[in-house]
Amino acid sequence: MADKYVEIVENILGPKEETLEIILQKTLASEPIIVAITNLRLIICKPKLISIRYEDYEWRNVLKLQLQEKVQSTSMEFDLVADETLERWLENPVQILVKVKTVKFDSLLKKEARRFYGSTNEKVQYAYNLRQSEKVKRQYARLGSWGRFAPEQHEQEI
Repeated sequence: MADKYVEIVENILGPKEETLEIILQKTLASEPIIVAITNLRLIICKPKLISIRYEDYEWRNVLKLQLQEKVQSTSMEFDLVADETLERWLENPVQILVKVKTVKFDSLLKKEARRFYGSTNEKVQYAYNLRQSEKVKRQYARLGSWGRFAPEQHEQEI
């Protein structure tokens, strides 16, 4: 992959952030859309003629990932949720967590898309587990201490 695309992404990384995978969406425009995953977030870079528009989403906001393979190319979809919606759900888990936005990328090369999907799916599953853990911790906090069954004590025993 061209170093210029890696450099575009690395320009906005934080001090403890590292790029895991980068994939390009071929477009009719002169520059492809860059989709990158880091250890902390999903980053989308949309180069324009004289500027670059960045969108980024923390892993906790990515609900679902889908890969669709077609004859000549592959597409990938991310279902996202806003922070406010996520916080309301963590406070009242009876509510259904509803996606807010879907981001779709077409015209991806199959081999690259499969590799990218594997790495991304790992992060999405990790975020799902963190959301579930946070939900359980908040439920315990709401109900009060349950003695030896409190999550913090159980984690220390393991």
